[in-house]
Amino acid sequence: MVCTGTLKRIVPGKNYGFIRMANGSGDVFLHMSRLTNASCKDMTVGAELTFDIEKDVRSGKTMAVNVRLFDRAAWLKEAKALDHQQRQQLVRQLQVRLVWAWM
Repeated sequence: MVCTGTLKRIVPGKNYGFIRMANGSGDVFLHMSRLTNASCKDMTVGAELTFDIEKDVRSGKTMAVNVRLFDRAAWLKEAKALDHQQRQQLVRQLQVRLVWAWM
C-alpha cells in the first residue's frame, strides 16, 4: 500500500531520518538508502514523500521503503490525462484528494 507523508527530521551525518505520516498515525523510520528517485541532497525537511512500509527483519520495527520524492506538478499532469475511474484509483493509492476542478 502506498503511503504519503512529509519529511519530519534528518539526523545529520547518519543517513537516516523520520517521516510524519499524512494520516496522523505517527512517524516512520527512513534510511536514505531506500530513496528511489532522489538523493540525500534532494531531501529537505517538509518534503512530500510517497512510500511503502515494511517491517525490518533485524529490529522488528517498521521502516519506509521504496521512498519517492513526490512531484505534485507531474502527478497532476498525469491525473488530468486519466479517465474518471482511473483518477479515483490513483487518489486512493496516494491517499491524496484531488481538487474538483481537476475532475
